[in-house]
Amino acid sequence: FKSIIDITKRVNLRSINKKSIESLAYGGAFDSFNKYRSQYFTPSEKEFMINYRVQNIDKLVEQLKANGITIVDEMQEVGYGKFIHILDLEGNKIELWEPIDSFLTELGGTTTK
Repeated sequence: FKSIIDITKRVNLRSINKKSIESLAYGGAFDSFNKYRSQYFTPSEKEFMINYRVQNIDKLVEQLKANGITIVDEMQEVGYGKFIHILDLEGNKIELWEPIDSFLTELGGTTTK
């Protein structure tokens, strides 16, 4: 796979579950995303990441910074939304995603608005 977009286009999302995605990850299907599996979750020392779909990510990040939450990287804006990673108080890496509504509905999902 070349990207998350590539996955969504080539895999029937209604026929897979969390275990299927984990198997793909452990098998190296996502290694071409330019990150080694061992580095994907850093700086957390845990072997998982929590993912949240959010609204108004810019305002949320401002509030998180004001409350002392660790921001791991810079905001990334891609064709299907905005992303940023944070660490919670227990050291869990969290990915926040604000999707572009048209992309989400094209995949058959519902918007958060």
